[in-house]
Amino acid sequence: DMSIDISNSPSVSPLASPVLPLLQPTPSPTDATTACVEDASATYFHKMVDDDTKPRYKTCKYLQDEMVKNSKKVEKFCKMKNGHDRVPPARDVCMNTCGTCSRADMSINASNSPSVS
Repeated sequence: DMSIDISNSPSVSPLASPVLPLLQPTPSPTDATTACVEDASATYFHKMVDDDTKPRYKTCKYLQDEMVKNSKKVEKFCKMKNGHDRVPPARDVCMNTCGTCSRADMSINASNSPSVS
């Protein structure tokens, strides 16, 4: 039986068949990864400047570059919970750089578990 299935698959194309089975059994990690892709040009609220009168915004690219130079500084901005004027903080925008992906995944899983059971 198995050999008959294999002989049928080349019509599908040899590359497609090994790839598809990998994607199907794991729908939730795929969703989580998609949710966790950050846009380097996405803007987050960085900090207030000029005696706290003007907000400064930066992009995730800035944080990614800083990560190489000074990860402690990046940690500080990733810990900030407040955005400004509808611009969210780094932890909500640059989730890869801030390592807040797992936090988002947990909330996704928590909301999905009631519907699964």
